[in-house]
Amino acid sequence: MALPLPIDGPVLQQALSRERPDPQKARWLSRVQRITERTRESIQGMLQALLKERRSVFAG
Repeated sequence: MALPLPIDGPVLQQALSRERPDPQKARWLSRVQRITERTRESIQGMLQALLKERRSVFAG
C-alpha cells in the first residue's frame, strides 16, 4: 500500500537523489547553518531577557 506524499515527484526525486554532494555547496550549506544557529541563539537570548523583565500577570 503506497501512501500519497504532499510533494511533487521531481522535487521528491531531487531530495532523494544519490549523487555525491558538491563540496562548494556543502561549504555554503555549512555557512548558512552556522548563521542560522547564531540568529536563533540571538533571538532566544532576547526573548529570555524580555521574559526576565516581564511582570507577573497575577502579582500586578
